[in-house]
Amino acid sequence: MEKMVGFDDDRDVVVLNKLLAMLERNKADARFILGNRIKDINSLLYTLNLDDVVVRVTVPNAVITVPPAHSTGKIYWVKNTSGGNITIAAPAGNTIEGGPSMTFADAVCRQVVDIQDGAWDVI
Repeated sequence: MEKMVGFDDDRDVVVLNKLLAMLERNKADARFILGNRIKDINSLLYTLNLDDVVVRVTVPNAVITVPPAHSTGKIYWVKNTSGGNITIAAPAGNTIEGGPSMTFADAVCRQVVDIQDGAWDVI
């Protein structure tokens, strides 16, 4: 995948990690900065929607499903704070990094990007 102009992976991850650390200290400030877009996922199964931006998965072995990809460039920030592994899954007919799903260890934060019809990329 080509790097998007003006998009700095390392800087964006650092900014997100700072915002998530702020969330741990003061949820009200972090929600203000991100426009109330941080959501804690406390269930084993969850499907991301267009209103989601930053999600923290707090349940081990959770499966988070992305919506169908349509070349929109939509980005989801997914942070695993569950203490175990989580899985990010593609819906039927879609892939994530060429496969049906990806598993992330605890304390991992990734960007999941809608790169083309039917395809999600993980940064």
